[in-house]
Amino acid sequence: PSENTVAIFVAEKDAKGHYVSFRRLDEPRSIYRRPLKPHEAAVHFAYRMGENVDVFNREATDEFLRQTHEVYRGAFGGEFGRAIPGLFTDEPQYSGNGHRVPWSLELPKYFSRACRYELLDRLPELFFPVGRWTKTRFDFFETVTRLFLLAWTMPIYQWCQRHNLPLTGHLMAEDTMLAQIQWTGAAMPHYEYMHVPGIDHLGRELGSPVLVKQMTSVAAQLGRARTIGEMFGCAGWNASFDDMRFIAEWQFVLGLNMICQHLSALTLRGVRKRDYPPSLHYHQPWWPQYYHWNDYMSRLLSVLSEGTPVTDVLIIHPMSSAWAQYSPLDHAPVEELDRRLRDLADFVLASHADFHFGDELILERKGRTAGGELMVGDCRYRLVVVPDATNLRKSTVRLLARFHEAGGKIVFAGRVPQLVDGEPSDDVAALARKC
Repeated sequence: PSENTVAIFVAEKDAKGHYVSFRRLDEPRSIYRRPLKPHEAAVHFAYRMGENVDVFNREATDEFLRQTHEVYRGAFGGEFGRAIPGLFTDEPQYSGNGHRVPWSLELPKYFSRACRYELLDRLPELFFPVGRWTKTRFDFFETVTRLFLLAWTMPIYQWCQRHNLPLTGHLMAEDTMLAQIQWTGAAMPHYEYMHVPGIDHLGRELGSPVLVKQMTSVAAQLGRARTIGEMFGCAGWNASFDDMRFIAEWQFVLGLNMICQHLSALTLRGVRKRDYPPSLHYHQPWWPQYYHWNDYMSRLLSVLSEGTPVTDVLIIHPMSSAWAQYSPLDHAPVEELDRRLRDLADFVLASHADFHFGDELILERKGRTAGGELMVGDCRYRLVVVPDATNLRKSTVRLLARFHEAGGKIVFAGRVPQLVDGEPSDDVAALARKC
């Protein structure tokens, strides 16, 4: 035990050496006085801080705002919303990748208030399939997602709102559910608290449409007229106009309508030459002709920013299933959910049908039914697709039941969830039998 110790457990192992049960020690140092039996092991949980600011701590956020945003306001506040049209935030995150989960000294007490049981008693269930592990994992990652919103994203959004400085940017690692669990909890809830929601597309390959549709779905539902994509980073020094057009227009088709070009280096000294190239500046041989490409993009985006697309298909985003299944020691269940969600998105788009994703936390507050339609903010949907999933939130099940009773159509495209809020339930199966 050390000053960073969170808890120590005595684990029992079966004949194959697998952990089958855990008992938390009331006093961590008592492990020194307790000889372990052959079928037992001591499991030590400790935290490591200092890699990133604690995004779960509101006081840290307030201090960050004081040292950065308030300094800018003192120097340039008169130009907010004018010469300075907005503020770009880049990759806010917690540290939860590798063989670990996100942590903060604020987390246990917030978890206790939100979930009405003690997190420390059930820490092994975040890593090993013991006890009520799907419930514990669902509660844990929903809690860290909410706390990240409350302590970090929302205060920054509110500061920008007060000072006429639209907030834009993107989160860390939005591409897959696995990456979101490890870095942000879930990306879609954060887009509600951006005036211009954004993403980051890296590389020359297109990747999954899920990345773009997550963000553009929330923007459409909540009436955000502009959406931004940081793009061309890691496309390489030899990226051509056609390469960049290919990358950009693919995102435009999926609803994005503003470009944040990565990047224009002032110098290539030192490591800059190899820092996620290309540099879209005078270092390029085509620099004198680059304005032609930008003029074309400006005209195209001007058109795409007008009007309101009509989309009547909603796919429930299975993030809560990923929460319930994820273990830092076993990524396979979440990787399978990611693969099946991408396959579904590709299939629907290849059928020339548009769709939006529905985030369950947003649906809880913004979703309602009327006249056989499911409404989320400004959008109306006649068809709801439940993708391959293992879990739904209770609020989502109730909303879908009301939608079905009002005459709405629901399609289950994969495994029917057997969990509700992380616990076994027949409620979704009963609903599926009616559809």
